[in-house]
Amino acid sequence: MKKIILSILIDLYTSVLRRKKKWKLDPQHNLSVLILPPGDIYNLCSLGDEAMVTATVEYYRQQGAKKIDILSFGFIPPSENLYAGYPEVTIIKLQGYIHFANLVSKYDIFLCPGADVMDGYYNEGTTIYRLKLTSIADQAGVKSSILGFSWNDKPTPGVIKTFQSLPDSVRLCARDPVSSQRLIKYLSKEIELVADLAFLLSPNDNTQKVLDISKWIDRQKADGRMVIGINANYNIVDRLKQETTTSVVQMLVRAIIEVYTQNNQLSFILIPHDFRTSKRIKDSDLLFANAIHDALPEEIQKYCQIITPPCRASEVKSICGKLDFVLTGRMHLAIASLGQGTPAAGITYQGKFEGLYQHFELEGMIIEPEQACQPGNLSKFLLTQIEKQEENRIRIKTKLPAIEKLAKANLERIDRVQVSAKVL
Repeated sequence: MKKIILSILIDLYTSVLRRKKKWKLDPQHNLSVLILPPGDIYNLCSLGDEAMVTATVEYYRQQGAKKIDILSFGFIPPSENLYAGYPEVTIIKLQGYIHFANLVSKYDIFLCPGADVMDGYYNEGTTIYRLKLTSIADQAGVKSSILGFSWNDKPTPGVIKTFQSLPDSVRLCARDPVSSQRLIKYLSKEIELVADLAFLLSPNDNTQKVLDISKWIDRQKADGRMVIGINANYNIVDRLKQETTTSVVQMLVRAIIEVYTQNNQLSFILIPHDFRTSKRIKDSDLLFANAIHDALPEEIQKYCQIITPPCRASEVKSICGKLDFVLTGRMHLAIASLGQGTPAAGITYQGKFEGLYQHFELEGMIIEPEQACQPGNLSKFLLTQIEKQEENRIRIKTKLPAIEKLAKANLERIDRVQVSAKVL
């Protein structure tokens, strides 16, 4: 009963806000944007989330937006806020539905970068909450979009139902062809095909961390060595229910040793791309990277580096541009690499990588965790990818301009709101 009453109150309140919003537009109006990140931005430990949000902020800064605010589920200390140096940006604590309705009504655009959290795989309740916020924003007269999200082949029933109840005016942007087809199958709604927002992130070449690692890479290449990036994602352990953290570390260590045995002119950079740890997630990418490094023979350790925090997504993207090849369990590290023209192959999970590679018309770039665990499979896969890296690099660079255009379509297709606001 409480939910029904709250729903009625929200409908009435947003109806009033919508009418008031139309009356307040004036010729001097400047664009304002409110962003709901895929995950909370406290400590910004997910570099994939950071890449998407930062790319969005930078796009609207270039458009001259007067306000580009970011919602947070908790308090963000100023010293830990990546956007503290952006005068247009304020971090706003997310509160109840009524408070949110009043807040969002003051903006022109509401954006929910969906990433991989919109199919209910991680938490159905959180996904439904995001969808309800998006619906409220639309009801309040704010142009609302769910940007660049993927959709697995087993979305939860509650999420499907909530998606189907969204107003038709909410834009739904699938970030890859596979997700687009799945969404069309499950939802009777218009789906726009885009690419991931992270393709728009500008690399930062000038920090001390990037300069130091670049010098190390240059020394390796001056000695005639290829430099390979390696990422281990703790989600692989969840996927491989019979395996443990130790066995996954051993799998990657074994593969590196076998590949090095075949080609001792290889050097390796271990690249964490998510630094989150919690009671549920006991192993971060960094812990995996340290464990892999420590388990390698001393001969290989001489040719191995680890990227350590603090580290920004833009720095990792810059570093990826200097590598010969990347093997990753994180899709956004693959995007950082591909966005720099560097071939990247994925140890896949949740069906996320397939659509990414369809954008580039690349085949054979993924290996399932179950296959990777079989002796010899991962090293064979890696050696094959290294042999093909020059051929794949050419294809990636040919396709990249079209992919970047699709990524920009997430945001450019909202520009009619900016035009109409200036005209009124």
